[in-house]
Amino acid sequence: MLSRYSRVSNAREGLAVVKLDGSACGGCGFVVPPQDVSDIREKDNFYTCDICSRFIYYLKK
Repeated sequence: MLSRYSRVSNAREGLAVVKLDGSACGGCGFVVPPQDVSDIREKDNFYTCDICSRFIYYLKK
């Protein structure tokens, strides 16, 4: 996991982890499929964007 993070961080100018922005990746704007959005919001697992490979998280309020 750490090597994957390092690879993405180096490729994306240090921005390897982004917040879910509505139903889109906070890094590249790719619209995340609805089932994946639900999984990101409900579970504590790792999800990476299919386009930019950044890790996406959701901050519960």
